Amino acid sequence: EGDASDLALLAQLHPTARQVAVDAPGELAAAALAGFDVEAAAARQHPACALLPQEADADGVGTLVWHRDRPFHPARLYAALEDLTCAAARSRGRFWLADRPDTLLSWDAAGGALCVENAGPWLAALPDAAWELVPPVRRAAAALDWHPEHGDRAQHLVF
Repeated sequence: EGDASDLALLAQLHPTARQVAVDAPGELAAAALAGFDVEAAAARQHPACALLPQEADADGVGTLVWHRDRPFHPARLYAALEDLTCAAARSRGRFWLADRPDTLLSWDAAGGALCVENAGPWLAALPDAAWELVPPVRRAAAALDWHPEHGDRAQHLVF
């Protein structure tokens, strides 16, 4: 059983992780996999709708949330990448670049290594007819942060 700082760190690194208490090592696999839904887990982890940690500072674990409704300038972001990726043990989220307004980009960094991937289009870039093909959890996440001018486009990074 973990202490308060272990549990705080786990909650910040992976807010949706299920915490399973076991008495014997052999019980871990069965307890961890009971009721696990692969498709639901994958939908929750898509950058557009992943549950990211809230800003916090407890038990030695600090979290900073960067949320803006304007795109990053590509050259300025590139110039800041080393500082951003090395300043935190872990960072992740979603963002958009001014020169790629229709592309949702995912950000995943740990230990100074950064992975940026094309996570598909922003919903605001899709025709209305295509919205029916998007999972309901993603449509709901977009509705929560919908901006009248930018739609679901936003910077949401957690360090």
